[in-house]
Amino acid sequence: MFKAMALAVLILLTAKIITPQEAKKYVHFNVLLLIASSLGIGTAMMKTGLAEWIASALLSFGEPLGLLVILFLIYLLTNVFTEIVTNSAAAVIMLPIGIEIAQRLAVDPRGIAVLIAIAASASFITPIGYQTNLIVYGPGGYKFTDYVKVGFPLSLIVMVTSVLIIYYVWF
Repeated sequence: MFKAMALAVLILLTAKIITPQEAKKYVHFNVLLLIASSLGIGTAMMKTGLAEWIASALLSFGEPLGLLVILFLIYLLTNVFTEIVTNSAAAVIMLPIGIEIAQRLAVDPRGIAVLIAIAASASFITPIGYQTNLIVYGPGGYKFTDYVKVGFPLSLIVMVTSVLIIYYVWF
């Protein structure tokens, strides 16, 4: 995707369809900065041992209730992260936690990885968590509460559907 986009920009600039100043105007540097800084949070969580600590806490609470509850907890935690930071950072933060949980429960980590990927991409409640939400937030004239009103029910539907499908397919 990146290579195709870079090639398209190069063609547009070489053919003089757009000027470098016009191209710069359309780059949302605040979004790029948000993505880059949130990836650092995920790396710090892994290196400090916070990811392992969170996995232990999540398991101590959810293990007596069963695997289905643990999957819901992983989804919820990933979704909370994706609403606060970005989907990429949420996945970076949660993947080591999910793998640690899968190893401790002796289950296929691919199912948990898929669950984390879906939960990280299901950012509907805030404009912060996904780049497209952030890009249309201002120009579209949306309010923060617009995302909450529409996004919360949608998030619940995606969560229940995803967790149940992953539970029955992978486990």
